[in-house]
Amino acid sequence: MLKNKSPLALPLLRPNNRIFTSSLRRLLKVLSLWEPNHQGKLSLEVSAYSPSDKQHCFPFGLDFEELTQYRLEEDLRRSPSLVEFRHQMLSDDITKWTRIPLHQIHPSIGHIQRLQGTPLELHKCPTLPKAPIVESFCIRHHFYRGTALHTLARLFRESLTDVAFFRFERWMAIKFKQEADFFDDLQKYLVPAFPQSLKRFYFNQWAKWGRGCHSIIQGGDIRTSITKAMVASCSHLTEICPPWQVITHQFLNELCIAKTRPAEEPKLELLCLESKVLVPSRNFTPMLLLASKAAWSMPRLRVLELWNAGSEFGFIFRCNLDPNRVTITWRSSRGGDPLAAEVVKAWNTVVSERALHLEVKTESFKEATKKDNLLDGKSIYHHLELSRLAIDPVTLARFEAERPLKEAVQLY
Repeated sequence: MLKNKSPLALPLLRPNNRIFTSSLRRLLKVLSLWEPNHQGKLSLEVSAYSPSDKQHCFPFGLDFEELTQYRLEEDLRRSPSLVEFRHQMLSDDITKWTRIPLHQIHPSIGHIQRLQGTPLELHKCPTLPKAPIVESFCIRHHFYRGTALHTLARLFRESLTDVAFFRFERWMAIKFKQEADFFDDLQKYLVPAFPQSLKRFYFNQWAKWGRGCHSIIQGGDIRTSITKAMVASCSHLTEICPPWQVITHQFLNELCIAKTRPAEEPKLELLCLESKVLVPSRNFTPMLLLASKAAWSMPRLRVLELWNAGSEFGFIFRCNLDPNRVTITWRSSRGGDPLAAEVVKAWNTVVSERALHLEVKTESFKEATKKDNLLDGKSIYHHLELSRLAIDPVTLARFEAERPLKEAVQLY
């Protein structure tokens, strides 16, 4: 894992880019010494932060990131456990965490902008060393500063040419133009630079202090740009989990259209799609009807999973396509709500045309039955067959560790 830890004030932007470039080049130079005939591959994680970040947000999280050894799934088996480690950090100096300034608990827009800063860029330098040993590339959301997309594109073109899995997490910008520019660059620079070796792509956005841009993003051109970029990436990917901002019906419809263009025919085998259409107040039957059409436009598809969860509800629509059978599983937090008859009929028609057998299962969430059909939004991940695409196992473990941590803070 590469960390770039340096002050990030605006006057130091160029020096910081030089530090970032120098650190990355040195690391890639070492990785390039790997001999292809040797066994073994590596996962590379890149993150950047400034020591002064703690002045602008609740410092416990950044202290945890600096000290934690829980970065890979196998690390979750360590002793002490992740929960025990977080509790120990908190209890070591509880007065420190209960006397921090208010602006660090509820940062202003200015503090958030300072945390996110300007994305790091590669300084002008010769071609980056090739590092075929890197099979998995990860940028997590645990730190706030990002990397410019044209820099990531260059990294893929010149160095990470054999990457098979890319996990990309970022914090949403709080200004509309910054968010719009990001997705323009995603479509213009990053997606076209993906190597042919890339088969699995996970991309998600996070908003820590309320979804500042969410009301703007819910409509308009940004969601369209996101959707187009994600569809374009499907031409050679086998597994994908797009961000929640994707327009579900447009995404599925574009996959159907791509089927008619051989060069762009989706090669997807696993598709995990969080759909904001799946809410109690919406009629989501048309979307599930479109899903049947989209599923059969992807000849290699094995699992299609559409889902959504809020603080009080959860829905999962899963389709497993086997050589002789198609199994649909419908799970709702609202008791035993059956799948709409017209959805079953549409899928049955398609399945019959292909001489396959259709099985439909209706299930509920056991967690929801205990609380008047209310569901904790994070519980749904345990019910997803494609949970590893939807969320990183380490991130999920951290989510689960947050609840006892919050309870511990409330005791003081």
